[in-house]
Amino acid sequence: MEQFENDKQELIGILESVKRNIKFLSQTVGERRRVAVNESERNLEDARKLLRKMEATASVLPQQNSLRVQVNQYERQVNELEKNLLVAMPSSPAMGASDNSLFLDTYARVEKSGKSLERTEAKAYESEQIGAAIMTDLHSQRERLEVVDSKLSATDAIMDRASSKLKRMYWRVVSSRFILISIIIVEILIIICMVFFRWIIKLL
Repeated sequence: MEQFENDKQELIGILESVKRNIKFLSQTVGERRRVAVNESERNLEDARKLLRKMEATASVLPQQNSLRVQVNQYERQVNELEKNLLVAMPSSPAMGASDNSLFLDTYARVEKSGKSLERTEAKAYESEQIGAAIMTDLHSQRERLEVVDSKLSATDAIMDRASSKLKRMYWRVVSSRFILISIIIVEILIIICMVFFRWIIKLL
């Protein structure tokens, strides 16, 4: 985010410089005017580079949508300054053949930049729509997951209660079997004792 802000401040300074040069164009002619035009074009080219850099920086930040809106706003300013430069250039007297060539070249670049801005805005809008759809889908999935989680929690509670009941039933069955086996052993011992005493009595 800090890099984006630094580039933005540098871009603002460049745009202010171009604005001053455009005002200067209407007040001068000849070589000084050409120098001002060349400087303005270089500044606008630097502004384009900064815009591309800012867009790349914004694409990896969480608040990329709002930052891209700022980038588009500054790009519109750059396009407007390029158009103002075109208007200011022919307003000065004595335009030669080289000036006409410069004018046409600059105009072509403005047209190209305008189309590029339109494509960028279309992509930004498309990305925003896709992002909104993804957010809606994620929200819906979150709600479904919360419902599933609540059901799983209820199932876990039921399973815990069932497990506790099964453990109690298991120990009851074990206890019952132990008592039953104990009774059988006692009865067998009683029978053995009875048989033994009867046999002894017969012998006597």
